[in-house]
Amino acid sequence: MKPNRIIKLLLLILVFFVIPKQVFSQNDVNKTLQGFNTLKVLVESLKPEMERLGLTEEQIQTDVEIKLRKTGFNVKGKDQIFFPLIYLYINLQSIHSDSGLVTYNLETSLEQEVLLDRNKTIDTIASTWSTSVTGNVGRNNVRQLRDVISDQVDEFINNWLKANASTTSQKKTPQSTYVPPSPPPPKAKQQDSPFTATYVGGNRLPTVEIFNDTDRTMYFDFGQGKMTAYIIPSGGSQKINLSEAGNYKFKASAPRVKSDEGQETFNNGYVYTWRFYIVTVPR
Repeated sequence: MKPNRIIKLLLLILVFFVIPKQVFSQNDVNKTLQGFNTLKVLVESLKPEMERLGLTEEQIQTDVEIKLRKTGFNVKGKDQIFFPLIYLYINLQSIHSDSGLVTYNLETSLEQEVLLDRNKTIDTIASTWSTSVTGNVGRNNVRQLRDVISDQVDEFINNWLKANASTTSQKKTPQSTYVPPSPPPPKAKQQDSPFTATYVGGNRLPTVEIFNDTDRTMYFDFGQGKMTAYIIPSGGSQKINLSEAGNYKFKASAPRVKSDEGQETFNNGYVYTWRFYIVTVPR
């Protein structure tokens, strides 16, 4: 009986290795980790045996969320919806043998919403970064897998920090009044304007992300009729999912600079990026 059990275990272990997986080039991976700090954590359901041995989904969820928050991520709750959807996926699969040995495969991946290049009206969720490990642990030591998960989350954080190092280190020179943003022409993307409209297709409601590229806290009032007030710290950003397309009033202000206010039009099928910075003008 023992040889048969060993052969069965080896065959099951091989399953972990023969599943094909597409991977991005290193440059592509670095790019897919840029420009976000909001995400959620999704833990795949564990086998009941793992729960009975003392490792639970709740423990993993809490461990990962705490580590990400300490790094500076804005971690959303499991039931919260935000756009674009990005989540860190923890998938721990296990095989439990009669000998007391637990064989595991752990994969941590970043899953995010992407547009299909050949048809930008189609979006889907795809894995753009991942790491995995296969190993063995005694049934009395499965709680040690929390450390293995922690190591993989550290690997993700380090890659994310490297990808965003060049963007977070750049600082604007302090000056004294806002540059009025100029609205984009339809279906165009302006690379040199502080106001950028990117056409993504479809009838998706518009999304606006406000970036504060100044050296001080910015106060941003925005809305139709009644305006909502946002406080955006220096170097921070605020994403606003609009409930409808149309004209919106805005007012941006900061200590010791002239405020900028006006009105912009936002259309369905667009993602808008709006950057505010300070310049000195002669009196």
